[in-house]
Amino acid sequence: MKTQRTVIAFVMALLLSALVGCSKTSSLKEGGFYSIKNDNGTYSVAKILKVESGGVHVKIYSNQFDSPPTQVDESKLYLAGVDHKPTETLGVADAPMKDDSFQTTYKPTFIQQGTVSPQELEGYNTWKKAGGQYF
Repeated sequence: MKTQRTVIAFVMALLLSALVGCSKTSSLKEGGFYSIKNDNGTYSVAKILKVESGGVHVKIYSNQFDSPPTQVDESKLYLAGVDHKPTETLGVADAPMKDDSFQTTYKPTFIQQGTVSPQELEGYNTWKKAGGQYF
């Protein structure tokens, strides 16, 4: 009887440690569009390209909105580059970030679900081959 309780306690301890030891699952969804607040008080749209245990890959569009968008037309989203206008937010095609860092910094709010194209994952694939890290 004592041996049986010891075995049960041991198995329970293993299960508990496995649950606690697992990395936190991100609440962010691949292909999901999220509104994020900019430093100037406007809002932009971020798209989650990839979710992994170490972090997420985020695409941040240059479009700016006066209030958090509740839906977006993906065909109208764009990335402004180095020649962007002074009033435009610089776009980011693929930013590897730790999940908690992205969530704490940008406080993303889910807008709608989309899909991720193979072209959008080119930056991720290059990063992965190079042994990239999350920031």
